[in-house]
Amino acid sequence: MNIENPMVIDSLWRKEPKVIGECEGCGQSIYSFEEYYDMQDQEETVLVHQTSECCFQYVADRSVCKSGRE
Repeated sequence: MNIENPMVIDSLWRKEPKVIGECEGCGQSIYSFEEYYDMQDQEETVLVHQTSECCFQYVADRSVCKSGRE
């Protein structure tokens, strides 16, 4: 009978990270190990990665770009 050492069995120790939600900026999953913003947008919870790119994209997708020129 061969008994394997449980300390070397990857499947016992390696766990997939938990998905918290979807980033409203980039559309990718937000995992439990990442930093993110959790905001209320009217009555809906909005999650955005804590990166300048995701924050910029979130604002750009929900705004109207105007020029200061008339």
